[in-house]
Amino acid sequence: MSRTRISRTIRFRNKLAFVVLLNFPLTTLDQRLAEGEHWTRRQWAEARLAQLFSTRIPAEVNQAISETQADAELYIDDYKICMHHLLDAQEGRPFPAGLRLITHWNLRDEIKARYGDTAGGLTRQRMIQRVMERIVDQSIPQVVINNPQVDWNPFSNEVKVSAVADLGAPAPAGMRPKWAPGT
Repeated sequence: MSRTRISRTIRFRNKLAFVVLLNFPLTTLDQRLAEGEHWTRRQWAEARLAQLFSTRIPAEVNQAISETQADAELYIDDYKICMHHLLDAQEGRPFPAGLRLITHWNLRDEIKARYGDTAGGLTRQRMIQRVMERIVDQSIPQVVINNPQVDWNPFSNEVKVSAVADLGAPAPAGMRPKWAPGT
């Protein structure tokens, strides 16, 4: 929950907002534009103070908003791609060991970082592009998300158990591969 939303809720709970609204007029944007040029500094301060409390959002709505925002942030924070576990057509690993990127922002930044990379930069950019396409069209295998125990070829969409242990972290619960190496 944002600081402003919390403080508004508290101010209504402790009656401060009601005192402000009883003593200072609420103004509309049209009023402020039409009359504001002739207002004193105090009138502007009163209008701005009252404007802080022009809406009252019920606590349960604020709570639902906060929970939704927290869920969305957790979803994004856990949606990582283990880049060293991306395989090209020759089973090569174009990315360095230990590189784990949050999808969307970090993938975008990695594409931008590869613009000046003359040694395989375009190949890496195209691989990241394909990863992003798989995310958008929802064809990314669920097991590869934030899972350093599998290797994935984003072009063929093949997934297999990884022989490399570069991140030293277990796969998230429920995301461990259910097949044996070589199958």
